[in-house]
Amino acid sequence: MTSPAEMLKLASAVVPRYDGNESEADNIIAALTALKTTVNEQNAQTAICIIVSKLSKKAKTVVGSEPTSIDDIIKIIKEKCKRKSTPETLTATLNATKQQGSAEDFANEIQNLAKQLEKAYIADQTAPAKALQKANKAGITAFANGLKKEQHQTIVMSEQWPLFISSYEHSTAICGYSDYENLLRLQKALKGAALEAVSSLLLLPSGLKEATDVLKLRFGRPEVIVENLMEKVRRLPAPRADRLDTLVESGFAVRNLCATIQASGLPEYTCNVILLKELIVKLPSATCIEWARHQQQLPSVTLSDFGRWIGELAAALSRVVPVKSERFERSGSGDSDRRSSVKPVRPDQRQPTTARLNMHAATTSSRYPHTNVSKCSACQGECAALDTCQRFQTMTVAERKEHIRDKKLCRKCLKYHKGWCHLKTVCGSNGCEAMHHRLLHGSLGMTNTTEKHCLTHSGSNDRTLFRYVPVTMYGKDGRTVRTYAFLDEGSSSTFIDHSLMDELGLIGTSRPLCLK
Repeated sequence: MTSPAEMLKLASAVVPRYDGNESEADNIIAALTALKTTVNEQNAQTAICIIVSKLSKKAKTVVGSEPTSIDDIIKIIKEKCKRKSTPETLTATLNATKQQGSAEDFANEIQNLAKQLEKAYIADQTAPAKALQKANKAGITAFANGLKKEQHQTIVMSEQWPLFISSYEHSTAICGYSDYENLLRLQKALKGAALEAVSSLLLLPSGLKEATDVLKLRFGRPEVIVENLMEKVRRLPAPRADRLDTLVESGFAVRNLCATIQASGLPEYTCNVILLKELIVKLPSATCIEWARHQQQLPSVTLSDFGRWIGELAAALSRVVPVKSERFERSGSGDSDRRSSVKPVRPDQRQPTTARLNMHAATTSSRYPHTNVSKCSACQGECAALDTCQRFQTMTVAERKEHIRDKKLCRKCLKYHKGWCHLKTVCGSNGCEAMHHRLLHGSLGMTNTTEKHCLTHSGSNDRTLFRYVPVTMYGKDGRTVRTYAFLDEGSSSTFIDHSLMDELGLIGTSRPLCLK
């Protein structure tokens, strides 16, 4: 318990001098509130006397010389000296408020300020109905001005249209954008084919409606969106039993496709039997068995039934499969054993000058340019391996094989190297036992060809003599070409260059032949 003498010292130290200044009202109120916790019946009068002695000018006038309690002093200072929020100050605060976090938090902040503004209007002798109307109008204006102007997505593919048009229309309704403002927004947002389609209509605000109609016709047709999503699902890699995350992504992709078909009002696309069979064939064996059992319980099977089933499976697996920080690694880091058995490519490795003719040669290393193997052969980027390249994965199987042939890469490890490939892993896709990479599986007309190997040697002596004879080649329609033939006793086949074959007008059947 604090004695009067102790209260005298405490109050003198805690309570600051105050003259009624509005900016210092919070300080004196905080000091009095703290002092009040130590006041009792014995020292209350001493505390009040010290407080009154600290007041001057306006504060001393409004409080008086004989206040009854500290609570009365605090109440009088709040009413008479503390700065009040006027409608003008609250309106200025509203207009200066900008969105910092989420739109929901910003809306709540504006709503609270609007309620304070309504009370300020009522305190300023404004009718309650009029005060509410003015506060709501000020709040809506402040919300529209302070809302973040988010950048719209660039339209480059039709599947982006629903998100784009939804964002565009809702932001226009909320923020009250004019046609001129929307014109500027579209000029900044559209890129590529979308901008080319409406560039002539974005010169004046009068062409805004026609521009959105053209964009909707070009990118917003439901059938185009659905067909693009179907192609995207078709190009997804086959799910793998040893990587459940691949099954999760594939399941959600199919479910989203079915949801888009239903939302677009195109139920006929759910009867795509070819796509349904392609998706079922990609499933791992155990998952395919589960689908076969589930299918027996259905009177008829559509793409929607499969999408609903695999979507539920993906949702269940999502509870146990950890979320990866990177996007789905398409053809998988699961092939680490495939890559680890291959020797790393040396940067000074030499590239052969032709892939059609294999013959003895004596030359120095200066004729062979150094190959920069640090860049991906498909996208010219810095992909870790060709089977992880996004561009290579989006190619069809035929295009991948064409790329492998053109870049002279190994069909097993998808890398360039000399000599035999030491990789012994088979394809494994759908039971395929061919010795090729699984990304090259599934092309039409693929046969298990026998590789023929030819060993060659080269020397560093520029004066080596080779055996060759002049010959005359006869072709179609009496065409003749005089050239030279190189004689090699160790060769089991005869080769000619494509340019010579074209000059003679010859037509033959192409067969794969691996020369190493």
